Amino acid sequence: MELEVKLNNRDSRADKKSDQMTTQIDFNIRKPTFDNAEVMAHILCASWKDAYQNILTKDELDKLTNEQSRKEMFVRLLKNSVENYWILYNEEVPCGLIYFCASRDTDMKDFAEVAAIYTLKEYWSKGAGKIIMDFAISEVRKIGYKKVMLWVFEENHRARKFYEKNGFTCENTFKVSKFGSAREVRYIRHL
Repeated sequence: MELEVKLNNRDSRADKKSDQMTTQIDFNIRKPTFDNAEVMAHILCASWKDAYQNILTKDELDKLTNEQSRKEMFVRLLKNSVENYWILYNEEVPCGLIYFCASRDTDMKDFAEVAAIYTLKEYWSKGAGKIIMDFAISEVRKIGYKKVMLWVFEENHRARKFYEKNGFTCENTFKVSKFGSAREVRYIRHL
């Protein structure tokens, strides 16, 4: 059974330029199947390469963006029925993914966690991230959470600005990332 959420967004950059006709972007969000593991791996790896190239070392990034090992990871996760992974599509083109769960931090037990949110670079500043984040926030509310948290690389200024624009506040709690030598900072949002 495929669950799909259809959304519509206008490319805000086109609105700002002049009286040019605005571009319609038809986003929809779908629950992944085993067949989507390769697509999920591609979205994760491509977005990491673009977003983290000046945050992680080349060796760290190369190790973490091996599409075959990431595909195998997603196959395992999907086999184990890991819930709350969703893929964002622009019409039929996969362009983002999100994963949310109960917080994995022992001091944040009553929080939901956005554990992963990635969009391909060509969809940055086109509303894709906001649409998939709004969807996740709506879903965690339905589950009954009143608060949500996430971790972001301290040096990922673009993402931090995005989270702040979407109602998250920096909590000034830091940790060394399990993904490399960079530090992460925690953000929270009350729903």
